[in-house]
Amino acid sequence: MKVYTPDAAFLIEAVEATRAVTGQTVDKIHSDGAYHSPTNSGFCSRNNLDMVLTGIQGTHGRYDLNPTPNGLQVIDTLTGELIEAHRSTHSKDEKWWIKIESGYRYFTQKDITNSLIRNKLKNRTLEELQRRNNIEATIFQLCFFTCNKKTRYRGLPNHQVWAYCRALAINLVRIKNYIETIRQRTYNASLELIRETFYLLKNEIYQTLRLQKRHLNLNLNKYQNNYSI
Repeated sequence: MKVYTPDAAFLIEAVEATRAVTGQTVDKIHSDGAYHSPTNSGFCSRNNLDMVLTGIQGTHGRYDLNPTPNGLQVIDTLTGELIEAHRSTHSKDEKWWIKIESGYRYFTQKDITNSLIRNKLKNRTLEELQRRNNIEATIFQLCFFTCNKKTRYRGLPNHQVWAYCRALAINLVRIKNYIETIRQRTYNASLELIRETFYLLKNEIYQTLRLQKRHLNLNLNKYQNNYSI
């Protein structure tokens, strides 16, 4: 993807990759408003996924929109007035309108979806809204030992291997901290478990790289010499 690709374009691919890697079903997604889009909302609806957003881009509109079996109900948040909207018959896209002092106010399906999401946010618990993956901190740790955000490697395959190893190191530290906090094990016992986990993950990475050797044109001898597998 290009460098200016929006965050929302990565969500569906990330969910499917998570299913493939973990072998588990995904039933809830925690993200910020940048990952919201009509495409992602439709994906979550089709797959029964609860998408917990900490916010949504843009300001809250004056009108709350509530679909009903008979049409669309509009609530003026300034006056509290309840208004029945009328469906437009002269538009190619599905639109609704109400009569206001200055003329007519139109609402699209996107406006209705955004209004429902904003109202749903109001009913979220504080615990749900505060539960976030600290993505910014992870990226900071990934690039911490680089020089001016540049690595010492050249070529996409070498950078891929570097990113895999660096991400593995970050996750191993998180696993160690989790074990020490939740299971209250001693440092030595936790370290031994990390060694075992590292050994298993190392084998998995090596086997994956060996399968992709022809595609990436990698020389795996140096990896095999440094690590006994």
